Amino acid sequence: RALRRRPLPSPKAPTPFVLRAMAVGAEAREGAGAPLPAGLAETWRQAFLLLVQSVGLNWRAVREARAERDEERREKEALLDFVIDQALRDVDEEDGDEHEEALGELLREAVRCIAGKSGNVAVVRRVLAEGADVNEEDENGKTALMWAAFFDDREEVVRELLEAGAAPNKRDQLGRTALHEATTSVPIARLLLEAGADPSLRDNGGRTALDVCEYCAADEDDSADEDDLPQFREKNAAVARLLREWPLPQQQ
Repeated sequence: RALRRRPLPSPKAPTPFVLRAMAVGAEAREGAGAPLPAGLAETWRQAFLLLVQSVGLNWRAVREARAERDEERREKEALLDFVIDQALRDVDEEDGDEHEEALGELLREAVRCIAGKSGNVAVVRRVLAEGADVNEEDENGKTALMWAAFFDDREEVVRELLEAGAAPNKRDQLGRTALHEATTSVPIARLLLEAGADPSLRDNGGRTALDVCEYCAADEDDSADEDDLPQFREKNAAVARLLREWPLPQQQ
């Protein structure tokens, strides 16, 4: 009660926070078509009320934006389901070995082109459920796991493939494993290591996954876009630190 009876402080020079509240509240009310009160925000109470009103308006805009995003996501998922249905029908028309190869290619395409950070991991799960061989190789000996490890936004896909039985130490024609590809993502590299990936394995050039990370983190590697180099090198260095600290199989 004493607090309720305490008078408001007399108007003084407003602080930066109050000035911001006044500005935000005024903009919100103007946008809503509401008339501005006389002596706009001359007191703390008016500034506070205007700020509360602006927050309410902003939350309404946030909810509307979320609803639009959800609708857009549902439309994309419906289109994706349609494309996968068509692809699976085409695969079903193949016989024997060609059917297996077509399923494997569809799985790798799903990993490369669809199941990114904003993609649909369920697509990979669905293709696997159709009987795709998770360790099927392409013409270069690369599996879906190797392709997933190459992208730094495929963590959930890597987890899904490993749970489906993907071999973490399988090699492509260059002798590289999925761990050699995971040079820019600590979470993916950790998933592979926890699944039994051997960091001591060397490719045909004699390089381990750590060697590849250190090379990419150094100035010698200029294959990435110049603007992206600092970001990539930082990621390479982080994966290299993980690999240095990870015990080799004989030390575990």
